Amino acid sequence: MKKILLLTVMALTGYFANAKAQEAPAVDIKLNDVTSTTFTFTFTPNSTTNQYYILAMDSTEIPTWEQRTGMSIHRLIQMWGKKLTTTTTYTWKKFVPNTKYIVYALANDSTNKVHQKASVTTKMLGGTGVAEQTVVVSEVTATTATVTNTPNSETSRYYEQIVEKSWADKVGMDSVVKFITKDNPYVRYDVHTWVWPNLTPNTEYLAIAVGFNANNEQGTVTTVSFKTLLSSVETINSNIELYTFPNPAKDNLYIKCDGMTKLELFDLAGNKLHTQNVQSDNSTINITPYSEGTYILKVTSQKGITTQKVVIYK
Repeated sequence: MKKILLLTVMALTGYFANAKAQEAPAVDIKLNDVTSTTFTFTFTPNSTTNQYYILAMDSTEIPTWEQRTGMSIHRLIQMWGKKLTTTTTYTWKKFVPNTKYIVYALANDSTNKVHQKASVTTKMLGGTGVAEQTVVVSEVTATTATVTNTPNSETSRYYEQIVEKSWADKVGMDSVVKFITKDNPYVRYDVHTWVWPNLTPNTEYLAIAVGFNANNEQGTVTTVSFKTLLSSVETINSNIELYTFPNPAKDNLYIKCDGMTKLELFDLAGNKLHTQNVQSDNSTINITPYSEGTYILKVTSQKGITTQKVVIYK
């Protein structure tokens, strides 16, 4: 009897040990934090999971791509997901506010592929007040301009664009706003800085931002005008020797360049602040009327045109 009991215990012990050894690979998914554009999960693989993949997508995307490609969900997660081997906390960023996402974890070994999933909805962004953006234009050249847009706390989403001022004046601001917002895939939710390329030299532009609040009500249209610095026929000659002193300057800026014929001073938005005709190798600009900041000095000489950044301090 004792022998039979011992054999039974041994058999059960072996059964449970074997069952544990055969535990299917799996990954525990735990939500840590969610904001309007980010969410953080911790992934913990079990003892039989050697490696796994994680992926976050809009709740409609995986079924859509399964249908389009004919691939299985596991294949798509492996193709697009991040490969991990240990317990990991991961944050996804720059997602759309107030949107449902599915987070997948695909445990993978030589014999089994098992996926777990969890859903998360990003928080609503913005309020019910007037959506408004601050637009700052900087570093304007002949063909580029750097623009930074900062939404206020009421903004749920906003759109940005640069258009030629002459076109905006012709069609009207309502048409411009419709052009910017209709079917525009580049929706912004937070502070965004972008260098706009391929601008036309010596041309007036408008940097425009328009946003909507959480009730989908359009807010204030913000515009900032600027002009690209040089005409298309002007070429910068980087070999011209140009000296400025002092730089940074407080009261007067002294300029030395052989064969100078004209001096021009611009702010970083491309606005011309000062023009001075000269026929000398040395000249001076009184900079006391201008506020502290960075400016562009453009010098025309018998050898061509050159520019230099100058800094004014008070």
